[in-house]
Amino acid sequence: MKRCPACRREFSDNYTFCDQDGTTLIPGAAAMNAKLVIVRPDGPVREFDLPDHDCLIGKAPENDIVIKDTAVSRKHAVIEPREGKFFIKDLGSLNGILINGSRLTAAEHLLSEGDRIQLGRSTITFHFAAEKASGEDKYSTTTGPAYRVAQTGELVPKATQSKVIVLDGRYELESIISHDSTGTLYRARRIVLKDQVSVRVLRPELVRSETALGRFRRQAMVAARIKHPNSVQVFDFGYSDQGAAYIVEEPLSGYTLRDLVKDERGLSLAHVVELFNQICGAVHAAHLNGIVLRDLKPETIYVESDEAGHHVVKVGSYGLAKIEDDAEQGKALTGPLGIFGSPQYTSPEQWLNKPLDGRSDIYALGIILFELLTGTLPFNPENPADFADLHLNAPIPDITEYGRADLDEGVAAVVSRSLSKDPEQRQASALQLAEELQAVSGARESAISRLVSRATGLLPFSPLVVPQKATVPAGEAILQPALPEIEEKGQGAFNPVVMALMAEAFLSRISSGMIKTAVPLYALLVFGMKITSVMVLVLIQNVVPLLMRPVFGTLADKYGKKRIFMISLTIRTVVSVLYAVATLPMLFIISIVRGIADSAKGPSASAMIADHTDEKNIAQAYSWYTTTKSTSGGIGESLAAFVLVALIAFFGGMHSVNANIAVMDKVTRTGKNVEEIVKATAGIQPGAILPGKESDPKPSRVLRVEQRQMRLKDVPIEDLPKVVDPAPLRKALVAIFVASTFFSALSLLLVAIFIKEKKKKEKKKGKKGSGEALTGQLDDPQEQPNVWYFALLGTALTAPAYMVTGEFFVILAVKLEVTPNSLGWIKLLAETATPLLFGPFFGWLADRIGAGKVIALRSIANLLTSALFWIVPWFAGSALLGLMMGLARGIDEIGKAAFKPTWGAIAAKVSSFNLSSRSRTMGILEGGVDASDLAFPVLAGVMLQYLSLGPLMLVRAVLALLAEVYGHLLMKKYRI
Repeated sequence: MKRCPACRREFSDNYTFCDQDGTTLIPGAAAMNAKLVIVRPDGPVREFDLPDHDCLIGKAPENDIVIKDTAVSRKHAVIEPREGKFFIKDLGSLNGILINGSRLTAAEHLLSEGDRIQLGRSTITFHFAAEKASGEDKYSTTTGPAYRVAQTGELVPKATQSKVIVLDGRYELESIISHDSTGTLYRARRIVLKDQVSVRVLRPELVRSETALGRFRRQAMVAARIKHPNSVQVFDFGYSDQGAAYIVEEPLSGYTLRDLVKDERGLSLAHVVELFNQICGAVHAAHLNGIVLRDLKPETIYVESDEAGHHVVKVGSYGLAKIEDDAEQGKALTGPLGIFGSPQYTSPEQWLNKPLDGRSDIYALGIILFELLTGTLPFNPENPADFADLHLNAPIPDITEYGRADLDEGVAAVVSRSLSKDPEQRQASALQLAEELQAVSGARESAISRLVSRATGLLPFSPLVVPQKATVPAGEAILQPALPEIEEKGQGAFNPVVMALMAEAFLSRISSGMIKTAVPLYALLVFGMKITSVMVLVLIQNVVPLLMRPVFGTLADKYGKKRIFMISLTIRTVVSVLYAVATLPMLFIISIVRGIADSAKGPSASAMIADHTDEKNIAQAYSWYTTTKSTSGGIGESLAAFVLVALIAFFGGMHSVNANIAVMDKVTRTGKNVEEIVKATAGIQPGAILPGKESDPKPSRVLRVEQRQMRLKDVPIEDLPKVVDPAPLRKALVAIFVASTFFSALSLLLVAIFIKEKKKKEKKKGKKGSGEALTGQLDDPQEQPNVWYFALLGTALTAPAYMVTGEFFVILAVKLEVTPNSLGWIKLLAETATPLLFGPFFGWLADRIGAGKVIALRSIANLLTSALFWIVPWFAGSALLGLMMGLARGIDEIGKAAFKPTWGAIAAKVSSFNLSSRSRTMGILEGGVDASDLAFPVLAGVMLQYLSLGPLMLVRAVLALLAEVYGHLLMKKYRI
């Protein structure tokens, strides 16, 4: 056969010239087999078999190889095959071509084996295709330096080669870090990025078959998406032409938990809790993905140091899945004693070759915990053959007999339970094991530090799992649920701790509700402060919780939730007393103290509820707790409003007053002249101009001034200083502060007597919402919620709400001339009855349909209340004013009733991934809510002072819409 070099058509041997353009034909070359391996930094590796004609490369669709890259021209290059060789030419591209790091300046370049072509951000490696040797895998992509792979996974250069090994042309291996059952771990450098990584070269027998190699490749793909702060992060997977299969991991120092145990034999309990909680976090996350590690030991747990010098655990080199469909390979994976794994850490069921679940790893964790505390193994025979008998039959040693008499019985009980011969008797999950150790360490009298865990991330990577006696088709892996199916034995929504906290909240919120009503009245009526100054007080007492909640949450994790909780109640009691004797400058100092009290109380209470309640009942538990808080707070606020007039009458000795009424030239909708109470007639004569009010901002002219007798309860709150002397008014407010002190002291006493901070009973994480997905999470891994995303959601959902609640609502009522009696009824019905009716229902609903769906009602309520508050001023001076304000507040409280329990359930779920810092996480999430409490009441107060309700409610509506969209996207992302 001959072919035309111009049109590339083939002709029989009797032709001399091309019948199309007359070109002299050339003998047909032998079939040229070559390929390109194309690697992009943000895309998968592609292989392209070169044709026997010119191959165009560029970003235009008509090219043979299309590379979507802004740095690549439409027609960038061409590869021409000629007489068994391949030449590359630049087609006048903008950025040119790099060949092995040098710019192509000649007309063409003859391609050689292994040449690396750089086009934009893409690297193309040229290979001559050759028949693969038996056992070589299709995933081989590049030809590296000549070396052989030892049985340990170590790469040994051939005699004629340099000692420096460049793996796959991308990783320069610098030194060996360690050897383990998976292979050899190298310290390496990425040539292109010039950064440090670790490269684990796998033992040849682990990847001998295509099935095994395919599994490892899938694991690496999953690992690229699933991350955890205490699990070694995996960057890449490859297989070189020399037979080396490798996994690229984050850089590791090589300092393992084994080294730490040798250096510091018998670690302190505080240090053990810090390390062990991180280990359990990584193991539990692997279990959530249906992965049993099977070879967990100190040698495969790395101990790194962060910038502050704190230990950061990295669980890596997970025990690899046994390949049951290859008898020879299964034998290779089996250890010298006939089992897979290290005999010192092998569970009884693993010795008996029984099917394994996550509780097998719990046993290994128990041995590691024993070793951390004592510096020695619980079973350490002279003859390795005795390991099986000891693990199966020997009694569990007592850690107190190993020189650790300082450890109490609670710690010993946790260790003994984890080492039970029967898996049913062990902790159900690594999460529960860490939680129990944390609980008994936190119960000690000394100030024992708990772990301040790392930032949350995604779930970690671990190998696939196949059952010990599995029968599966070749090439397929089976994921068994790593966590055993057990019946939940936690507590329901009405457990003793929740009920005690409800009783405390009832008393405490009555106290704070009375203060919430009395303080702005104290500032406005007694000291004559302007609305903007009062909002500064609100700003001060809200700044402190925002800044301090995570701090007090951390302290609660360290010293105990109940202790910090009682400190907060003590501060709140002192605050009530201080308000009773306050002067004007003291108000600002007292506001700071009140903010500190709020900071300390919230995270501890939320964490205690989450600790003592089953996940399936968590929203309902929060609903009853938050409903109690809301209703009792409303009772306190309404009680203060109701008794204010009675106290003024008592201290002033009067039930009616003589009021100076200025009749204005404006008329109401009923045709009557507008009337306004003035403090004194001096300076207010007929014809005088008085400024407008919220209901009508325009100034008006005085027609005449009359004196009338009025019942005290009919006088608007804003006008009380105009008709009552300051002395009885101040005494009435001080009496309210004294009453709030009484209720606060009762709540403190109740907590001291009835709330006991105990460890939880069995509670299984990962069951709800993911139980059915455990066997299919490899391709769709569960993503751990990000605490900061949810803190921002708390801000977004509550920002509109805080613009119309609390102190702002009292100020608005004052400006609209609502009477104390009407204000009391509004607070009683809207802020007390409404949460009581709807709160428990929404908690029950969230436990059944999901918190994400219920919490959306918060934004809907914000939209409705924006519309209602917009039209409220239209009813000023009419009998419908109180009804409209009550309706607006009631709908807002319905939204709040939907938000509070579901937010508590979401916070419990987010915080469950770092139990040792649960209170701190709760503090961050509550801080997100406080962030809106910080800025938006002040914004609302300023707008109300200088503008009107219209623009304010428009801003609320826009914020509500943005929050709804953000919340929907976030809940969809994390499937909540």
